[in-house]
Amino acid sequence: DTLLTQTFETGDLRVRSYYSLSTDSLYNMTGHHTGNTVLFGGLSVGEIQLIAAEGYSRSGNLEMGNLYLNELLRNRYDKESWEDLMIEEQEELLKRILLERRKELIGRGIRWSDLRRLNQETGSEITLERVIDGETYSL
Repeated sequence: DTLLTQTFETGDLRVRSYYSLSTDSLYNMTGHHTGNTVLFGGLSVGEIQLIAAEGYSRSGNLEMGNLYLNELLRNRYDKESWEDLMIEEQEELLKRILLERRKELIGRGIRWSDLRRLNQETGSEITLERVIDGETYSL
């Protein structure tokens, strides 16, 4: 998904760990948690950190939400390019957590359940769109 790969910032180690640049300047997923092409189906520490960050953020404890988000991201960025975040708006923090969840859980086979969960919230209507041969498909 080109929209997803555009969200990776400079210094994000997940880009070189999970993707390779193809000859048509698109990214192909080449890395997996298991070291081969089998999808990883278990819980990871990163997923637990994001669950905690989201829970704290939704309950209004932004300090703890930021703490868990930063704990994850400190290990996902080059040390010299990372500075801890302090997001003070609940909506903005939740938005960043959900973006990081999308990036962190790539290749795990659980995005569909995340979309179903998030689309049950009012105002969270997430539509998947792909353009194939000039035609747009929406789901």
